[in-house]
Amino acid sequence: MKRKSSDTIAADDGNDTTSKVPKYGTKEYWEARYKSHLSGVTVDESSYTLDGVVLSKEAINAGHSWYFTYDELKPLIMPLILGSTDDKVAESDYEECSDAESWVEEEEEEGSDTHISTNDSTNDSTNDNIQEDTEEDIEEQQELPDIDTTNLKPKRVLEVGCGDVPIATSLLSDLVSMQQSDNGSNAELIEEVTCIDYSEVVIETLIKQQQKKLEQEQQNSGKKDITQLQPTFQALDARSLPFEQNTYDLVLEKGTMDAMLSDEVDGIPNCIRIVEEMARVTSEGGAILIVSHLNANEDKGMGWLEDIVFSGLKDEFLERRKQEREETKSTTDATTKDASDDDEKEYVWSVEVHGGEGKYLDANGEEIENPSDDDIPTYGACVYIIKKKSVPASIARDLFGKKKKETTEDSNTGKVADEGDANSDDEKLKLMEMPPVKLEFVTY
Repeated sequence: MKRKSSDTIAADDGNDTTSKVPKYGTKEYWEARYKSHLSGVTVDESSYTLDGVVLSKEAINAGHSWYFTYDELKPLIMPLILGSTDDKVAESDYEECSDAESWVEEEEEEGSDTHISTNDSTNDSTNDNIQEDTEEDIEEQQELPDIDTTNLKPKRVLEVGCGDVPIATSLLSDLVSMQQSDNGSNAELIEEVTCIDYSEVVIETLIKQQQKKLEQEQQNSGKKDITQLQPTFQALDARSLPFEQNTYDLVLEKGTMDAMLSDEVDGIPNCIRIVEEMARVTSEGGAILIVSHLNANEDKGMGWLEDIVFSGLKDEFLERRKQEREETKSTTDATTKDASDDDEKEYVWSVEVHGGEGKYLDANGEEIENPSDDDIPTYGACVYIIKKKSVPASIARDLFGKKKKETTEDSNTGKVADEGDANSDDEKLKLMEMPPVKLEFVTY
């Protein structure tokens, strides 16, 4: 796939194109925004400025759910929690592949319709109608199936950039209710829910709200101790998570990277780093769910997917390979290394692009009944489900070990040597450019 230039994926700053545009990509903006929600804090509504930070009329109102609410996302989230943990790639998925490029493909789910737009521009005045249709499509696309909870592994969930309306807390409430009403089986569905944001103000607010809720529950129940699992809130930078790799079964991110992209200088590298960290802490068999206004059915969204998501997955892969090589060099017991070769594996990723069908709209935002070949569909926000699985390292080397042709010139002979002809498994693994990624469009 052709890479897009970075200027095609910068997030819109809003309708105001003057110097008074809110700086959504800065920590200072979000600290001021969440501070404006606190009691006793007054914002001058003539300028919507607090502590020298430009806000907006909408920003000073607490409780805004970006893009989708939890209830709208629930049909996509619940199967990731209640489904069986499938941590291996089926042999049929890779047995016909000849190299990494053949695994980067676009598939349609049966009965779906995929449109790839070549138009980079978006009409903000029409996006609200598209958004409402997309929300209905996702919410109604499937009913939650009856789940056998007896053999489920309790899941660990991380929400990145939770803001003041975390979706993970609603998920936890749902799962706890399911546990309590599961015919007395007491099946443990959830082990941990952690919500993080780099705004200390919003995290402190969430902790106080949680404490108040607990005190109310204690008062109502007459019990001093509430044994029900509670969410954890932490003020952390998503670009540098303190968690070990393969920690969380589900990582949620809704709108955080879109906000970061409004930073024209550091937005793109910051988002790549966030994807890298989310990929690192996602467990084998786990998934990352990202909600973004950048829809891969459009050229601008595909550029975001390539430049941000794929780049983040690649950086996680390269950093992990680097660490593993360093650990191998420090290992002096070659026998131990040889004995563990059969247990080696490599991670591969599948990216599902979920959303409604595109709408053909005129300049006034009215739907075109009979679009022509020249008309281009417009799409609303999109949900990406990125699943992490593994294949044996030997398969990764043979099928996905695309050789990178690097040439060097001998200073003495002037002869150009091709370093991409290395035949050993170790060299093939070193020359892999990125982990395999499978791309699938699911349209309702």
